[in-house]
Amino acid sequence: SNSVYEANSAARAAVEEHGAVPVPLKVRNAPTELMKELGYGKDYRYAHGKSEHAEDGAEDATGGFVAESYLPDELEGAKFYEPKPIAAEKKIKDLLEKRWGKKE
Repeated sequence: SNSVYEANSAARAAVEEHGAVPVPLKVRNAPTELMKELGYGKDYRYAHGKSEHAEDGAEDATGGFVAESYLPDELEGAKFYEPKPIAAEKKIKDLLEKRWGKKE
């Protein structure tokens, strides 16, 4: 399947169309107090269990997945990778649909 090639082409086309867009604040690293005050990393949901950012030691997510978009506003809703309903990609497609629901 050439799904990865198609995804790469779609991502490159998005860059051509939108240019360099700012990284969303919630996915920016915040190693300094100033960056934290500016909102870097705020509302980030850690997908791998416990996070230093989780309040009261609570887990941010279980199962290594959060239904969260980390795309810049200009690309919100963009879909780059579309697995084909064949072979190993069918398993990936089924898993993505289970986690995200069917998207058109």
